[in-house]
This record gives sequence, C-alpha cells and structure tokens, in this order.
Amino acid sequence: MDPRDALSEGVVGVSHEITPELLFEAYSFGIFPWPHQESEPTLWFCPPRRGVLVFSDLHLPRSLIKYRRKSTWNFTLNQRFPEVMAACANAIRPEQKGTWITDQMIRAYLNFH
Repeated sequence: MDPRDALSEGVVGVSHEITPELLFEAYSFGIFPWPHQESEPTLWFCPPRRGVLVFSDLHLPRSLIKYRRKSTWNFTLNQRFPEVMAACANAIRPEQKGTWITDQMIRAYLNFH
C-alpha cells in the first residue's frame, strides 16, 4: 500500500485479513483499516489531511492538573486495552447502524497491542 496511490476518498487498499504486521506497516505510512461489515473485505484509508498529536507539545490546563490532584480517579495508560476495545465495540451509537470495531478488528488490535 502506498499513500500516494490513494483514491480521492482516501482508499488505498482492500484486504480480507488484518494482521499485526500489516497494521504496523500501514500505520507507519499513515494508513488505517476501516471495515464496513464483518462479511466484506476491509478498506484501508489514507486521507489527504489528518490531525497529528505531538505529545511532547501537549498542554494540560492548570484546571485539569488541579482537578487531577483532587480527584479520586486514577489516570493510567495501557492498563485495560481489551476492556476498552470491548466497551467501544458495544457502545450504543444513535444514528449509526453499528461499529467499525468488528470481531476481526478486536482480534487484530489485541494481537498488535
């Protein structure tokens, strides 16, 4: 997959499988999978414009830092990945017919993680 070959909609590839190796390579080039239905092949996208988060430039407002100190909540990273994937897949989405987080995606991302 080459981002320069993307269609105007951003589609750059189609596949039936999603492997950790394929995810790693695709994300390295700004490409990501976006399945539509479990029974159909996965479309891979590389939109012409996208947002990028640079965590070294992340600004936390003082109010958030203050709230975090007073809160009984725990702020963690990478602690409950399988549970987060499952919760996102099962979230009710008004106005939508489902989720892009198919069983195949969950398996692929858990293996990738």
